[in-house]
Amino acid sequence: MNDFSLKVTVLSDTAEAVDFALKRLKRRMTKFNIFQDMQRTEYFVKPSISKRQKRQRRLYAQKRNNNN
Repeated sequence: MNDFSLKVTVLSDTAEAVDFALKRLKRRMTKFNIFQDMQRTEYFVKPSISKRQKRQRRLYAQKRNNNN
């Protein structure tokens, strides 16, 4: 497992509701690609598999763009 820590802080000057603070946290995590990093480091993927997945995503995007 990776031994790194990540600290994301959401400060609020007012008595902000927890819902809004969580929304801000989610936006900030998405902005810095933290969710993608978590998914990518969840388990090891062989380089050949990742290349194949990239190629499949690229071909899918090309098909989708050509049909429009």
